[in-house]
Amino acid sequence: MPVTPSAPNPGEKFPVAEFPRIGFLKNIVRSSLIHVGDFSYYDDPEGPEHFEEKCVLYHYDFIGDRLVIGRYCALATGVQFVMNGANHALGVFSTFPFSIFPGSWRDAFDQSAYARGCRAGRQGDAKHCCNHRRESSCAGTRPIESVDEAGCESPCPFGAVAA
Repeated sequence: MPVTPSAPNPGEKFPVAEFPRIGFLKNIVRSSLIHVGDFSYYDDPEGPEHFEEKCVLYHYDFIGDRLVIGRYCALATGVQFVMNGANHALGVFSTFPFSIFPGSWRDAFDQSAYARGCRAGRQGDAKHCCNHRRESSCAGTRPIESVDEAGCESPCPFGAVAA
């Protein structure tokens, strides 16, 4: 009697019993900021359950950026995703990431600046950065005089225009 092949179960962590180094990431990843499609797998001789710690770098919850991996993606050992937490402010007095440390350094930082794409926010300075997406970090924290509908100073130093 012929055997009818069946597809792997997308709900399994380790779809190939003989190779526990292969795992469907959707069933392994714990972070709500990482979304993985069905059947996408990671192959690592030390185990796919270490994917987040080894492969997703600088992914801080307070930044809120998401990693989205589609369906049917094959991720090899050593793959790395460098997230926005690796960006350092370039237009301020120091590139040191004061805002990632607890206490008064973090308290003085405007966390909503990350949502606007700026890495150099200050509390109480709502008009310090344009809301552009062309650069990964803000050009500076100087107060600006006029802000258009897109949240950019006029003229925007990065060429962003209001929609």
